[in-house]
Amino acid sequence: MPSPRTSLCTAFIVLALVPALRGENRFYVEEQTVLAGATAVDLMVRADADIAVFGFSFGLEVDPAALAIVAVTWDGALSAEPAFFDGIDDAGTGRAGYGCVFDFDAPFDGALPAGEGQAIARMTVDVLATTDTTTQIVFAEIPFNPDRPVKNILTNESGFSEIPTLSPSTITIETRTPVIDAIQGGSGRAGDVFVVQGQNFGESGLQVRVCDIVADATLVAGGASIEVTAPEGCAGDPGAVDVEVCTDRGCDTETDGFTYAAPD
Repeated sequence: MPSPRTSLCTAFIVLALVPALRGENRFYVEEQTVLAGATAVDLMVRADADIAVFGFSFGLEVDPAALAIVAVTWDGALSAEPAFFDGIDDAGTGRAGYGCVFDFDAPFDGALPAGEGQAIARMTVDVLATTDTTTQIVFAEIPFNPDRPVKNILTNESGFSEIPTLSPSTITIETRTPVIDAIQGGSGRAGDVFVVQGQNFGESGLQVRVCDIVADATLVAGGASIEVTAPEGCAGDPGAVDVEVCTDRGCDTETDGFTYAAPD
């Protein structure tokens, strides 16, 4: 017989609502840092449960300017009854919901056992934000069907629903563009080595330009600094020139970052 956790997940219909009688149950989304512009990022919806979970449903909202919900799944299978709710709000308002009832005739271990951090769904999103920011995911009753909104509940072994605590979660979005913090040894002659210190140098496509000439550059272990060899032909006369660090995520420029000394 197929596992009820993978084949018998169906849209959840509220059987009854009763207050939780034991310890705290909780819904939350696993907090994490994601890359601006990333696609198909998985955010896990989890539950702390002091009961064996025989069913659940939840509704949640995201900022549609920051995240676009692509799918909500359970063990890779889309919600089985889209007539109830299909997991994503068609209006593109950042709403999602999901529900599942496990087979009540299955062995007891077919349900989710009591425990903390139980994965109850996987929400796949595309990251729309283009700047460093944070965004919140909150749980709410979602009116996909005005007569039957998606509620945030856990179902116990008796078929009754217990109401969990709903914890908002923060997702950090990073552009990871290079940031120059300081330059050490920022003067000398062509062939001299100086060090650029900063952040986000470890992204792909690293390149350092000195007065718009690509220089030999080596990322130092740890990724927080770059050893740069001042190139030939940067200045007809002694003087300060710009230093630019670029990756595939963007560029940062230190104006007058290196000063060519007068020849002997």
